[in-house]
Amino acid sequence: MKSIKFKTVIFIALLSLLMLSGCHSETTDPQPSETEAAEAELKRLDYKIDYHVISPFLEAYYDEQTIDLAHKAIDAFLNDSLEIATPDVNRRDIENIHSLLRYMCPPFAAFCEVRYDMDFTTVVNKMTWEYRIPREEIEKEMERFRLAVDNCMEDVYEGDTDAMKALSIYYAYSKDLEYDYAAYDMDEDASFYRTSPFCAITDHTGVCYNISEGLAFLFNMVGINAGSVGSYEGAGAHEWVIAQLDGQYYYFDATWEAGYPENDSLTYFAITEEDRAGWAGGYPAESVVFAAVVPIEGKYDLSDTRFESIHGDAAASVKSVTLDHKNQIAHIETDSETINFDMR
Repeated sequence: MKSIKFKTVIFIALLSLLMLSGCHSETTDPQPSETEAAEAELKRLDYKIDYHVISPFLEAYYDEQTIDLAHKAIDAFLNDSLEIATPDVNRRDIENIHSLLRYMCPPFAAFCEVRYDMDFTTVVNKMTWEYRIPREEIEKEMERFRLAVDNCMEDVYEGDTDAMKALSIYYAYSKDLEYDYAAYDMDEDASFYRTSPFCAITDHTGVCYNISEGLAFLFNMVGINAGSVGSYEGAGAHEWVIAQLDGQYYYFDATWEAGYPENDSLTYFAITEEDRAGWAGGYPAESVVFAAVVPIEGKYDLSDTRFESIHGDAAASVKSVTLDHKNQIAHIETDSETINFDMR
């Protein structure tokens, strides 16, 4: 009897081990490689459109009152109001608020006509505007704008360097741009819209100043410090973006990329002050200004040449840009070569 019991116990124990072994083999999956695990962790940047964002570059050129009133105007606009109370301001003050709103809130710039029915000496205590189209149409246009911005952000990922973010946005934004030669030959409402940063982002067309304002807005949405500057010398009156990537300043000229209608181009991505004064337009450093009048020479170090290898003839014939977000490498395929650029 004891022998039978002992054998029964042994049998049950062995059966249990076999069952456990079988369960283990059925539920064990192969472990992902380090590369697969890293790729699985890649996520698109969870950005949001925030019309209250203002870059440090812009903060340096607008006083606190102007910035505060711009925030209030944005809140009023988003809540379907047509005015804000102000301290005593004159026409020049309102013009400054309006110019800042072009960078911060492109829908306001496109669809609100600010009232300037005062001279430069008259003091007023409110800022008012009118809608250029019905409010319900503005709401639809703002959704169209949101989708257009999202398209420009489609290949921006969490963990990207500023340089990687900038290249992704710049290429997505500039590759379909067309210069709007007819913008100034239209009636006032149409011209006002066609030269707004909203139009540059949403309709992929514009002139130098709204194209640069649109790019600065996109950069600012992902935390890249940006604004726009210009010059009246060199190749003629022109405006472009200044932005800070990983601590270093560069110029970006999406407008002139539109000058390559048969190809995509990266010719004017992250160029230096010396480039701008030389082959990239002949604009001397001392001629570059913010808001048409404020010189910027000597305020920013624009000498870094790290992106020099992606300029030149090859950059004017870009066929595709593939971004390796895991390794922060940009693979730029041109008609003549493939440039593998480390964006770290």
